[in-house]
Amino acid sequence: MTARMNRRQLLGSAAAAAGSGLAGCSLIKPSGDVALKVINYRDRELPVTTTISKGDETVFSQSHTLAANSDGLSENVTEHALVDVTKGTTFDVLVSVDGDPESLGSYTVSCIGSNETQAAIFVNLFERSIRVAQNEC
Repeated sequence: MTARMNRRQLLGSAAAAAGSGLAGCSLIKPSGDVALKVINYRDRELPVTTTISKGDETVFSQSHTLAANSDGLSENVTEHALVDVTKGTTFDVLVSVDGDPESLGSYTVSCIGSNETQAAIFVNLFERSIRVAQNEC
């Protein structure tokens, strides 16, 4: 009888240990990829460089030329601009159009872990301004 009791205690202790080991997993923040979408709303071709940094480190930089927005939108999409990013991480975004840099502030990743929405940074090039937006979860 005591052998069975010890076995039950051992199994109970093992189950409790496994459960508490998994409980810490809920504290880990989800991670995933962030897309970059640069959209030209202007009526002329634009050379654009987008640089994303975290602190003093550049984590992404891409140059491309977007066609004029004559009959729709000229869009450049980089699906995995930032890879394996943790929710809550903040990045600085800098966009240069025609070689003139314009700092656009920061972007905090909020959609990681959402099955419905991919995290994305949108750079919108309007006639008189450049705006950075992010999708909402």
